[in-house]
Amino acid sequence: MNLISFTNFNLFRGEKELIRDSNFIILEKEKIGLIGRNGSGKSTLLSLIYKIWQNQPIDNEIRFTGKVFVNSKIVFGFLPQEIKFDFQGKVKDYFQTVIKTNFNIENNWEYEKRRNKIFKKLNLSEEILNKDMSNISGGEATRIGLAGVFLSQANFWLLDEPTNNLDLEGIDLLIEEIGNFKGNILIVTHDRRVLDKLQKIIEIDEETKTIRSWGGNYSFYKIKKEEEYEARLRKYEAQKEKRKNLENTIKEIRKKAQIFENLSKNAFYRSKGSKLAKRALAIEARIQRELLELDEPSLSVKPKFFVGNISVKEGNLIDVKNLNFSINNKKILNNIDLKINFKDKVLIKGPNGSGKSTLIKLITKEIEPESGEIIINPNIKIGYLPQSPQIENPEIKVKEFLIKNYNLSEDNVKRILNEMKISETITFKLKELSLGEIRRIQLAAILFLAPNVLILDEPTNHLDVYTIEELTDALRYYLDQGGTIIFSSHDEYFINDIKPNKVINLL
Repeated sequence: MNLISFTNFNLFRGEKELIRDSNFIILEKEKIGLIGRNGSGKSTLLSLIYKIWQNQPIDNEIRFTGKVFVNSKIVFGFLPQEIKFDFQGKVKDYFQTVIKTNFNIENNWEYEKRRNKIFKKLNLSEEILNKDMSNISGGEATRIGLAGVFLSQANFWLLDEPTNNLDLEGIDLLIEEIGNFKGNILIVTHDRRVLDKLQKIIEIDEETKTIRSWGGNYSFYKIKKEEEYEARLRKYEAQKEKRKNLENTIKEIRKKAQIFENLSKNAFYRSKGSKLAKRALAIEARIQRELLELDEPSLSVKPKFFVGNISVKEGNLIDVKNLNFSINNKKILNNIDLKINFKDKVLIKGPNGSGKSTLIKLITKEIEPESGEIIINPNIKIGYLPQSPQIENPEIKVKEFLIKNYNLSEDNVKRILNEMKISETITFKLKELSLGEIRRIQLAAILFLAPNVLILDEPTNHLDVYTIEELTDALRYYLDQGGTIIFSSHDEYFINDIKPNKVINLL
């Protein structure tokens, strides 16, 4: 059964074209990953589908042409990337009234059992459940929203970056729920472990802006994309060789014709040379027609993070001694000791609420410990990426933001953006960019400055899968040049790629 279809579909946000002349359908029970570059329109597409289903007005800056069909039998469970609740009251009351009432859950015992399991694995503690909905954090809102989707009786889940605020146990639950769910799923995620549990990949193609479908999981998609690129490369090289051979043929014929015309006094040979020259012109014209008819593939240069030259500082770089920290009389960090040396790759690991971001903020001197000390080698530079983009002024343009926050020259700003293949964003306001685009720009600036120590708090949050792979390549190069990394992450693929040599387990 056809549940959702797009025909001759074009999507725009403001003046920016997101999707061009695309057709695709979603059939019953398909579990699909939607991938594409940050800012390519993934979140916009999910939101559009949901608003059409709800018969809600579309945002003024969003417009589309073509036909969109959403089957009336669908009941959506929707988790947007930035979730806001209208509900007034405590979190536990939200689940008690909204979920149970709206979705008419009859078997109370089964519901309670399933609810408690989900709460535990999403780290929705009694403390959080007793919070007023107006006081929850962004991460708590995501986990509450995801729990709501899991506990609903929806038959189609729309999930926009659900792993951004999940720990490893939460991602394990998401994967389990995806496997057990009997309905449809359309999910935007950068987590390759999640994408490998799906049956189909829909891609917003970076070059053509069209939507392409791939039957299989993310690993299958990667293999097929690589095969496609290699085929294009072979075709490109073959056409280059053909052009070279044909042009050499023209040169040889012209050369022979010139010899006859220049050296021979005999009218017969001059005539022969003239015929050869005409033949060369005819062959050249035919070659040009052949080459024009061929669709010569372009080999696009992939974006990359430019890593500056690191001033190598060997030995001990940071000492954390007997560190303690509490929040509201609750001990978060207890007697933490850590030595960070040259070229260390330190993973800070633990469930949500265990103090990963707190420890990072203490090391960066963003907050002060209640006891203990942090000794930082005075000769090192530290580059710090917080868990969420910290934007004081969303009206500021990208150029001014990078100059002001990272002390970059205008030329270096242009260089960074050009290397990332996003030079057009230099005049954009931050509010016109997605969270992933902002994070990508921040990472590019930090890596360009080449600090001795990189401190990254959930660096893959909000990034697309392509950028994560490009970031991984950049970090490998950074480490080879003598860099040191301290990071937290819930992305197992990313962790395995970085291969930490030290792990701090916080419980």
